[in-house]
Amino acid sequence: MGFMNLFKHFLGDDWGVHPDDHKRPAADQPVRVMPVPARLYLPLQQHLGGPARPVVLVGQKVKKGELIAEAQGMVSAPIHAPTSGTIAAVTEITAPHPSGLTLPAIILDADGADEWIELHGCDDPFALEPAEIGKRVAAAGVVGLGGAACRLPVGRQADRRLEGEGHDAGHERRRVRALPVV
Repeated sequence: MGFMNLFKHFLGDDWGVHPDDHKRPAADQPVRVMPVPARLYLPLQQHLGGPARPVVLVGQKVKKGELIAEAQGMVSAPIHAPTSGTIAAVTEITAPHPSGLTLPAIILDADGADEWIELHGCDDPFALEPAEIGKRVAAAGVVGLGGAACRLPVGRQADRRLEGEGHDAGHERRRVRALPVV
């Protein structure tokens, strides 16, 4: 008798916690745009790796999308201003986590204009080499949605390392993702 069958034998098919989801009240409501908060606290460590290094000064005016902290090391990601405003502080804040530990952060006072930096797109992204795409993705601060929130090129380098050892990296990732979450 397998482990899952043992659970079913003693606890039935509906064992576990099944709280009400309460999705119905919001399901028919339109999506609304939330206003930008007057003050934003931007942790410099937003992932498993090391914290990003601030590249802005207190009192500096920034625009939405502007680089405010650069990646430090392989497992780190750059941080960009989520709105336009003025850098109020570069300091330690209490983490929004049950531990209550402190972490380095940039505090941004929004100006309400939500003004973007000048963006430089790509006319034909399909013409770019994979290495160039990786550089652009890393520079944009795109991270994975896993628990570590590593920047995406880190995951791709792991894939290449596995492929170099004769593995199908996609197969390895599918196998790992198929494991049950406990």
